[in-house]
Amino acid sequence: MILCFHEVGYRKSTYTITPEKFREVIKKYPNAEIHFDDGRKGVFTYAQPILQEENRKAVIFLVPNFLKGIIPAHEKYSDFLNYIDINSELLLYNTFEIGSHSFSHVNLTTITEGKLKDELVLSKRFLEEKFNVRITKLAFPFGAVNEKINNLAKKIYEKCYSLDNPIATQRKLVIDE
Repeated sequence: MILCFHEVGYRKSTYTITPEKFREVIKKYPNAEIHFDDGRKGVFTYAQPILQEENRKAVIFLVPNFLKGIIPAHEKYSDFLNYIDINSELLLYNTFEIGSHSFSHVNLTTITEGKLKDELVLSKRFLEEKFNVRITKLAFPFGAVNEKINNLAKKIYEKCYSLDNPIATQRKLVIDE
């Protein structure tokens, strides 16, 4: 089982889970993989210490445009990690592996083939160069994927993940209730 989260904290949002609920969920599923999409600040502020205490590891799927501060209004329900957060703090704890969440977090099923290749290749290249890590995993934004996209992604990444789409490895979205 793979558990997917977006934000950990106390802001009211559909995609935010409280730290207390986060701890409860990961204790309930001790063998589940833990994923975080988008690269939100609460992952470091709240989830990082809990993961350390529980001796758990996680994958955080980052969006280069979000790191650059290019964030659509609908995504601004919480703050995002920045380069310093990731380089100086997040990677030091050895709790997180970095994965790609595309370059600009677009629905990949709605863009041209040329733009699709850029979204997948440029994100991987950017993250590898910026953080000096090997990027092997991709989480499709919005879980949106089709056979063509999945086939191209598998040529670039070793593992590809989706939400509620059987084409790629499926994850269970966990939100605060």
